[in-house]
Amino acid sequence: LVAILVEAIFDIGPSFVSPTQMNPAGWQLNVPKLPEQVVDLPDLSLLGAVSLFGGFARVGVLAAVLLVFQYGQPRIFYAMARDGLLPAWAAKVHGKYRTPYITTLVTGVAVAVGALFADENEIYDLTNIGTLSAFAMVCIGVLVLRYKDPHRHRPFRVPMVWLVTLTGAGACVYVMAGLPARAWERFGVWLAIGLAIYFLYGYRRSTLRGAAAATRVDPPPR
Repeated sequence: LVAILVEAIFDIGPSFVSPTQMNPAGWQLNVPKLPEQVVDLPDLSLLGAVSLFGGFARVGVLAAVLLVFQYGQPRIFYAMARDGLLPAWAAKVHGKYRTPYITTLVTGVAVAVGALFADENEIYDLTNIGTLSAFAMVCIGVLVLRYKDPHRHRPFRVPMVWLVTLTGAGACVYVMAGLPARAWERFGVWLAIGLAIYFLYGYRRSTLRGAAAATRVDPPPR
């Protein structure tokens, strides 16, 4: 909320300030005089309204992104902990509000500290490449589960699964290919860290994997 308020002040505030108010002392700038035919500019009376609209749009986009990531990431951690891929404390739910409050606090602190020191352009690239890779893996996962676990209860079945999943994954990879090399390097580092956590901790403690092994039936002897 503080970030949204600050963004609103810097984006929308200048829309209410006229050029005269921005230069109350009437300072004379050392700008060469332009020819008369260049000085004849179009009417800029709507510039303030356009700037105001742009400020509100930027604040709205920022709020949407913050809500998606700040509310979504703690619940991803909660689901992972519930499945045994993270420690049990990450799956604790608040007694009154019934929300994963520990992962919400951890995520909020991590994002706040990162915002103090990280470069915003690199954060944008990392956010894009991470989100696109997740979407691509979801597309491939839907295709794999359709054939590996065909009897799973599905409230919704993706139509034309081969076309939809492969096209979606390909589109994500295509957009990822346009990101800078530094984003790929840091994405590789974070991916290696995630895989290390999974194989060193989550793989042996996965409740889904344990349930699948418990319900597996050996074939009858020949």
